[in-house]
Amino acid sequence: MTYQLRHHSEVNIYEIRFLERVTNDDIISATSESIQLEKNQGIDRFLVDSTGSEFSFSYPDLYEVITRQYVEEDADRYAKVGVVLHNSQREDDLLKFYERVSRSKGLLVKAFMNRREAIEWLTESND
Repeated sequence: MTYQLRHHSEVNIYEIRFLERVTNDDIISATSESIQLEKNQGIDRFLVDSTGSEFSFSYPDLYEVITRQYVEEDADRYAKVGVVLHNSQREDDLLKFYERVSRSKGLLVKAFMNRREAIEWLTESND
């Protein structure tokens, strides 16, 4: 498994930290685990950090996760996902694509240049 899940209880955020080479199977597995956390523990804030990793999946793979897996596994449309970019053109382009497609489907996903900004957005009030 090339990712880790960690609960930051002080801010009630789950972090999905991708490591090394990230495959489509890793994305599918991490997504399923995240959706189960939403359902079983009421977690609705996720920080996705893939800084330093290399992606070995494609745009169609990501599109499939957003348009099919989220629907089939009944993902919470109101969960917030903050994605940290990591200054690699190819990986950042894929993450920005994930952000655009997710937002076009009404999901609360936003890409950030650093962790601090992502955490601030994830913890701000929705009032």
